Amino acid sequence: MKILSKTLITIATISLCGCATPHVVEKTKITDAKLSCTQIQAQIAEANSFEKKARDGRKVNGKNVAAAIIFWPALLGT
Repeated sequence: MKILSKTLITIATISLCGCATPHVVEKTKITDAKLSCTQIQAQIAEANSFEKKARDGRKVNGKNVAAAIIFWPALLGT
C-alpha cells in the first residue's frame, strides 16, 4: 500500500510540474516612442494576433478534451 501511494504521489507531482504556462507578451518596449505610424499599425496587428491565439486556446478543442479524459485536473487549467 505504501508503494502504491508513493507511486501516485510521484506521478501527480510529475504531472503537475509539466503544466504549461502562458507566453507573456510585453505591453510596451523601450523603442515604442520612435515608431512610425506604419510600424504602430504592424504592432497593433501583432497584438491582435496574440490575443486571437490566446482566446482560441481557451475554447473546447480536441486537445483539451483528451487532456480532460486522461488527466481530469487539466480541466481547471482550461
